[in-house]
Amino acid sequence: MKLVQNESPKFTKKHMDFLKKYEKSYGIEISQDYYKKEINNILNGEPSPRCDSDQRCYEIFEGELYLGDIIVNEDNEIDILIFDEHTGNKYAYRAIKLFLEEHYVRGVCFEAVVRGKNNDKEKIKKVLTKAGFRNVETSKEGNEIWVYN
Repeated sequence: MKLVQNESPKFTKKHMDFLKKYEKSYGIEISQDYYKKEINNILNGEPSPRCDSDQRCYEIFEGELYLGDIIVNEDNEIDILIFDEHTGNKYAYRAIKLFLEEHYVRGVCFEAVVRGKNNDKEKIKKVLTKAGFRNVETSKEGNEIWVYN
């Protein structure tokens, strides 16, 4: 497995379909108008950036197979995306462990949010626990803050 930083990641139809399907899990809302507009941009060869300027995108590969992304914002909050066809192979755990091995510096805290509306929250919590994260807070909405430090 390898992580490759993409300095200018762009949306693909695969990304848009995944995010639309799991928008509640990621705490986002993608309107049909926005979805259609972005798909048109992609089809016209002008996809929008899939990360903000304060985020870093690490694409996850197993050999030449593209599995998904780890996105890290300026506050060191980690989001991970593994495409559906690659789930169940421990890729999320392996990718997080590799990311931490490559980027953890003593004293730096990484954070992950497990949203209460995420249907896979129990699986995610197992992955985070196994990777060395611990739950430090749960919001009124049921969102859990997990940290690695």
